[in-house]
Order: sequence, then C-alpha cells, then structure tokens
Amino acid sequence: MALITHAATQPMDLVKVVHRCCKKAKLTMVLVSSVVLNHSTSSMRSIEQVVVCAKCIQDLMHGLLVLLLILQLASGDSATSMTGLTLTPEDAYYIMAGIAGGFVAGVASNPAELIFTRMQADEMYPEQCRRNYRSFLHGLTRCIDEGVLLRGAVANGGKLAALCASMTCVYDWCKENSYFFLGPHWMNRTWATAVAVGLGTAVSMPFDTVRVRMHTQRPLPNGQMPYTSSFDCAKKMVFYEGAVRW
Repeated sequence: MALITHAATQPMDLVKVVHRCCKKAKLTMVLVSSVVLNHSTSSMRSIEQVVVCAKCIQDLMHGLLVLLLILQLASGDSATSMTGLTLTPEDAYYIMAGIAGGFVAGVASNPAELIFTRMQADEMYPEQCRRNYRSFLHGLTRCIDEGVLLRGAVANGGKLAALCASMTCVYDWCKENSYFFLGPHWMNRTWATAVAVGLGTAVSMPFDTVRVRMHTQRPLPNGQMPYTSSFDCAKKMVFYEGAVRW
C-alpha cells in the first residue's frame, strides 16, 4: 500500500519540490506558454499578478486553518462554543502519540527523503551543477560520502509530526458530527478525510519547505552552506523573505 500511495502521489510531490526549490516555479508554465504563443509583456505581467494574488489568498487560508486548530486544541470555553470540540484525555493521547511517532518516523526516513528530493530537483540545475544520481543506491552512497544523511532530519520529523498530530482528531470530530446529519453515509468519511488532509497539509507546509531547502542546499561562493540547521533555515526565511513564503 505504501508503494502504491508513493507512486500515485509522485507527480504532485515532484511539482511541490520544484516549487520549493524555485521561488518563481509557479510562473514557469505561464512564462513558457507566453513565449510559445508570443504573448506581450503586459499580458505576462497581468498573469503574474493574478498568480501572486492567488498565492497570497492561499497563504491566508492556510494561516486561518492553523489558527483554528490552535483555538480548538486550546479547548477554552470560547473555542468550545464556536466549534463544539473539546480536548479529551484520549485526544491529548492521540496528539502526543502523533507528535512522537511522526517525529521518529521523519528522522528515520530522512535519508530516503533526502535522496528522492535531490533526484527530483536535479533537472533544475545546469549540467555542470547536477548531482546525477543514477539510482537510489548510488545516491545513498554519495550522501554517505558527504556525511549528510541526517541533514534536514528535524524539519522532516516536524513535518510528519504535524501531519500525524493534526489529522487524527479532526478526522474523528468531522466524521462523528456529520453522522447526526447524514447518518451512515459514505460522505462522512469523504468530507472528513478532505478536511483532515487539508489541515494536515497546511500545518506541515512550513516544515516541508525547510526540509526541501535543507536537502537541496549547495555551498555558497565562499564555501559555506546557506543554512547550518533546520532552525537556522526557518529563521532566515522569516527574516529575509517573510512568513508568507511558506
């Protein structure tokens, strides 16, 4: 099942990695099509502005989802009256188990994620700058030689921890509450899964952005690496690019 899921999501994951590596990757298809169709510069700028506005709206929605999750987990009177969600000891257990299990799984799977991410982003670089991993084993050998198997492990662990901790309780809450309106209907699982996946994606996106940058970073002209740790990467992103770059 894991292999089938990975194969099915590979195209979307590839687009995500390219988008993370290149800040303007979201405009690539627009610019290419504009050149092919000989569109004017003004039309290209208009399209770019529309895409940027859409990205800002998406970032705003992600922020609202994260804020709603924080209010729900706070389990205060105001949050409970608005959402009807209370944080029971069982929910707290699931959240803590999700954080612990997700973080351990993220650290353990970081070497494989490191190699896959580099292989996905390799085509973006000039020929002389590519790593040219021939296979997973070849990439693993090269990474062992570099001593970078755990680079970005904290960010990868945080990503899976956020996914596991945020999705379980929200999925159960959505499914249980919709049962009173829909009864034993297949829509209960469908819409609960959609909400849980959307929320999990939103809260894990900052960690995933840091993970991709840590995995694909290259030495600067002075020989130093751009980021010394996952925390250093997140701090520099917020300071130089702003929080909306997530």
